[in-house]
Order: sequence, then structure tokens, then C-alpha cells
Amino acid sequence: GETIPAGVTAMVVPFGTHRDPKYFSRPRDFYPDHFDVDACSQRSAYAFIPWSAGPRNCI
Repeated sequence: GETIPAGVTAMVVPFGTHRDPKYFSRPRDFYPDHFDVDACSQRSAYAFIPWSAGPRNCI
């Protein structure tokens, strides 16, 4: 964990987490097994966030 000082703007860059070898065995490949039920249950729910915090959250 990091402390973010008051007034600082912070953002999450999904491009980085979506390609992190810590979460995905072949991060640069189209590899459907990354989304197998067992694979998904073994990693953070925030490792793959294609729609941010949920559908229509950005509008």
C-alpha cells in the first residue's frame, strides 16, 4: 500500500494491470484460458477491469 497525499490526482491504468505477468501467464497473447473460471478465481478481482467499476460507470 502507498499513501497518496491529499490534493494529488491518482488514476488506475488498466493497460498495465491487464498485461501484468503477476496476474496473467501470457499477458501479451490472446489466451482465452486467462478467463477460465478457475483462473479468474485465483487472482484479484481487479486484475482485469475492462469496464472500470461497472457498465455505464463512465457516463
